[in-house]
Amino acid sequence: TLFKYSNLAVSLAGQIVQKVSGEAYADYVQKHIFDPLGMENSSVNSDKKAHERLATGYGRRMPDGTRDVRPYQDVKGITPAGNITSTVEDLARFVSLQFRNGRRGGSQILDSRTLHEMHRVHWLCPDWKGGYGIGFFVSRQGDRTIIGHGGALDGYRSTIVFNEEEQIGVIVLINANDGDVDK
Repeated sequence: TLFKYSNLAVSLAGQIVQKVSGEAYADYVQKHIFDPLGMENSSVNSDKKAHERLATGYGRRMPDGTRDVRPYQDVKGITPAGNITSTVEDLARFVSLQFRNGRRGGSQILDSRTLHEMHRVHWLCPDWKGGYGIGFFVSRQGDRTIIGHGGALDGYRSTIVFNEEEQIGVIVLINANDGDVDK
């Protein structure tokens, strides 16, 4: 009767990937997702080089207009749920994957039937205006179906949304706790 997003479940899925593949999770994602998609500025670990390139994360704006700098947060134990760093350009490569058709191979890292199944509503919200696929939320906005996923860590907010029919994607990355990625 209820749906609850769970970072623990996403982390468990990452452990399953590691166990089945025999590869460390970060290595698997690099080899099977980032490299084939050409995502050269993305990583799944607490690589010091990646930290140096991150935008500074900030807390909410205080009444006097200042913001505290938020230190980098390595979520280690739940890495599959939130330890990816990336750029708008690399995330655009990930979004374009969502529009492809065809069999798995090369930069087509998932068969298009698998992608469509991930984008299909598996759990419908009680208001009938949205639901959840596999790894994505799905909502109706007017006559459009919007698919996406967002995330947040201290100092950062993000969302990726796309419409399959029009092949349009939007990526929003904000480096402040009070940034609203949904507006």
